Amino acid sequence: MLAVGIAVLVWISLGKWRNGLLAGYLFLILAVTVLDRRPGPKLIPFWSYGVKALRMEILLNVILFIPVGLLAPRWKTVGLEAGYSMLIELAQLISYRGLFEFDDVIHNALGTAVGVLLVLGMRRGMKQS
Repeated sequence: MLAVGIAVLVWISLGKWRNGLLAGYLFLILAVTVLDRRPGPKLIPFWSYGVKALRMEILLNVILFIPVGLLAPRWKTVGLEAGYSMLIELAQLISYRGLFEFDDVIHNALGTAVGVLLVLGMRRGMKQS
């Protein structure tokens, strides 16, 4: 509910529905990834690739950030999102809620890049038709 409120406030203040939706979605991601989580760090990149049970979680981390790339379809968004993901991971580490993982930052950035590529592909397809 708070995410919706933030989205509406950003929308009203900036006058752009996409910015409001993006802000609300980013807050929702923060709430879901930091609250009600088991603690612990995993500082080895790509450690999750060796755990068969985590393959679905890897895919979900990619999917979770595709909307960010769709709502802000610029390549600099991928870098900004990686920074945002690192802040989430640090919040998990400091608050001892969640699992601090470099893998999540990589997978989230990949999801954002997929979203950007989808928009750029659609734009290119529309120009050619």
